[in-house]
Amino acid sequence: MLIKRVNAFDIRKIRHRNLRQGKPYSTTSYKRDEESKTFHLACIYNNKAISCATFYPEENKYFPNEKAYRLRGMATDIEYRKRGIGKKIMSRAVEEIIKKKEHYCGVMQG
Repeated sequence: MLIKRVNAFDIRKIRHRNLRQGKPYSTTSYKRDEESKTFHLACIYNNKAISCATFYPEENKYFPNEKAYRLRGMATDIEYRKRGIGKKIMSRAVEEIIKKKEHYCGVMQG
């Protein structure tokens, strides 16, 4: 199993299977999917996305001086749940977000 960055199109099927079942496929596209700072992660197994999550920056009123990211559309196919895949995706997301913050701080301080 591999956790990697993907584009929104690559995870629409898993969103439909797990989050939007019975609703039109068009509802699997989220408003902020294509923004430049949004990123999507997926767990790929046998060339198929079996788990996914989307993250984008969003202000948080409880931490007004910190950069925050919102988790959206996290899903895992039922036959792969309870295996720690979501935890692995979240760990990778934290790594990605930390990289973004470090880059930003370096630009601001330089």
